[in-house]
Amino acid sequence: MNGNADKKSPRAEEGAERWFRKGIEFLEMEKLDEAYSCFRHGIELNPDHPMLQFSLGQAFDAGLGVERDDSKAVEWYRKAAEQGMMGAMYFLAQKLEFGQGVRSDREQAIRWHLKAGEGGLPESQYALGEHYLCQREHVSENWPEAARWFRMAAEQGHSNAQLRLAGMFEDGLGVPQDLNIARFWYRKAAAQGSVQAQASLEGLKS
Repeated sequence: MNGNADKKSPRAEEGAERWFRKGIEFLEMEKLDEAYSCFRHGIELNPDHPMLQFSLGQAFDAGLGVERDDSKAVEWYRKAAEQGMMGAMYFLAQKLEFGQGVRSDREQAIRWHLKAGEGGLPESQYALGEHYLCQREHVSENWPEAARWFRMAAEQGHSNAQLRLAGMFEDGLGVPQDLNIARFWYRKAAAQGSVQAQASLEGLKS
């Protein structure tokens, strides 16, 4: 049996999964070198394991058991993202937007955020809201789209999106001005510890 066939065998996939779980256990114990070693063992058994790809991306991104390397983080995030892993799409988009380990490419970053946002990832939904809110061209035309993405993230409990959405309702940006709805979202964000939301809520009471 050749090497590629062996790596795709059920036995190899099971072994990769065991190494992944063991690596996560080591991470939880803050044994970073051991965790990285487990992820490496696992990916050798199954190079297409998306969670192992993502975990290696995280390892290189944050220097978990290995020296930080943005370019290698991008490589692993891209592999996992191309298999449909939304968390990897988000981190890849961030790297592309800020040019970390890869040439800055805002359009490609937005494409990855759109895939993750449409899949329901609140972090990417919030990032898209920020993108449309802060675009310099056709600013007011982009506000309804910004509000739409902020609402998606806010409804999933993303506190910064709740804060942004409340502000848009307070000022009537992209949505009809409605102070009651603004208060509702400010309260949601304040309940999660947002000092800015609490201050804005107090301002609406006065």
